[in-house]
Amino acid sequence: MSFDDTKGNNTMKLEIEANYKEMKKDIAEIIEIERITNAP
Repeated sequence: MSFDDTKGNNTMKLEIEANYKEMKKDIAEIIEIERITNAP
């Protein structure tokens, strides 16, 4: 089974990297909201 597209890019790796970046951004937003919510 191959996950390469017609240009030879590993599409599974690209998809995982995109999902990782999105999750990292979402987590940073959640942390900021928690910081604001828990501020004295």
